[in-house]
Amino acid sequence: MTSEQDLAGKVEKLSRLLVMLREALELNNEEDILFDLANKTNLLIDYRLCVIWAEGGKRNGVQTVSGQTNIDQDAPFIRWINKVLKAQFRSNFKQDFRLLKRSEIKSELQADWGSWLPENGLIIPLYGEGQNIRGIAFFAREAEWKEKDIKLCQEVCKNYSLIWGKIATRRRSWGLPKSSSRRKVVLAIALGLFISSLIPVSQTILAPAEIIPKDPILIRSEVDGIIDTFYVEPNEKVSANQLILRLDPTDFKNALLIAENELRVSEAEHQQAAQMAINSSEARAKMPLLERQVATKQAEVELYRSRLARVEIRAPRDGIFVIGDLNIWIGRPVETGQRIATIANQNNIEIEILLPVRDAITLDLGTEVNMFLNIAPGSPLAASLTFASYQAEITAEGVLAFRLKAALNDNNNKPRIGLRGTAKLYGEKSPIIMHVLRRPLAAIRQWLGF
Repeated sequence: MTSEQDLAGKVEKLSRLLVMLREALELNNEEDILFDLANKTNLLIDYRLCVIWAEGGKRNGVQTVSGQTNIDQDAPFIRWINKVLKAQFRSNFKQDFRLLKRSEIKSELQADWGSWLPENGLIIPLYGEGQNIRGIAFFAREAEWKEKDIKLCQEVCKNYSLIWGKIATRRRSWGLPKSSSRRKVVLAIALGLFISSLIPVSQTILAPAEIIPKDPILIRSEVDGIIDTFYVEPNEKVSANQLILRLDPTDFKNALLIAENELRVSEAEHQQAAQMAINSSEARAKMPLLERQVATKQAEVELYRSRLARVEIRAPRDGIFVIGDLNIWIGRPVETGQRIATIANQNNIEIEILLPVRDAITLDLGTEVNMFLNIAPGSPLAASLTFASYQAEITAEGVLAFRLKAALNDNNNKPRIGLRGTAKLYGEKSPIIMHVLRRPLAAIRQWLGF
């Protein structure tokens, strides 16, 4: 039975490989080929990260990273992995593969390995024309690399290298015929490009996105105090009226004790004055003042008792307790009304999108949105735009952006709250030329001041 299961698994992987190669053959873009190699190989082999590094192409260095649609060459990780893989590429790389660990890279780069990568790395060469190594594919995961996984990686990279090379060769070999008709060909091409530039297409834009709860209940502090203890863990399910956290009650207990002592003193003074009032007019004159003092002290006692009762914060309804690192909160002072956490309904979620102002396009409510999760970039989530803020705000990354929200179209497939990815938004249709020149025209307008 085990051998039959192994055979079925091999057949399934072979089928996936054939489908991947068939789809790759239909691509006409080098960037798309490398993007598929970095992301779709995960359907065959388990790994956490894949980085494609090459010389030439759109840029020297990192070409694509699994789970990312845009590569920021100035990002700390990209700059670090560029140095690591460049050194490997330049080290007379002639093997069919190379296992890479922290100890095998430059000493000045070793300290950051644990922050960015799992323990075990694997490098597979990507060949160009004449069996010259054009680039490398770097895979990283926690488990040791087995021989069967290495061979499968080699086979995938070999086939993608061939397709990549054919596309590059086809681009380089394109040219105009060397004849007297060259001018006509140039004019025909120019005319074709001009006509094509007038074809209307939907504007698209990419922006970071996150799965968030819709209409969550905020957990706020009811009094000023210091957070002492949490009774539930982050993302844990809670029920209505369940104790979630408690503020440090020490100050409230001390204040209540002092107020009760002052109340007893005021009551004793009032009782003494009441006994003397029979024979003393002065004592009778003090009675109204002493009665007000007793009432004031009673009110203070009730106030501190009320505050002491509110140091325990309970869940207002059933849901999931959403909060960051508990260790950051424990011991932190909070003010009355300050937000601490939220209670979310896992079945009531939406997508939050932060659209940078520099990339903003005209978007109507109901606009089509596709979200590509970092954990599953090959399976986009279809959604519709439900909210777009009119005023931009500064995000946690320091980017001025508009806050957008979108509702998922499939109510049966609910991703986990907190998952991040990239949202693709579709705007109004406009000629291709306007889509291409949108950013340059915006920059010119800002420079000219109109």
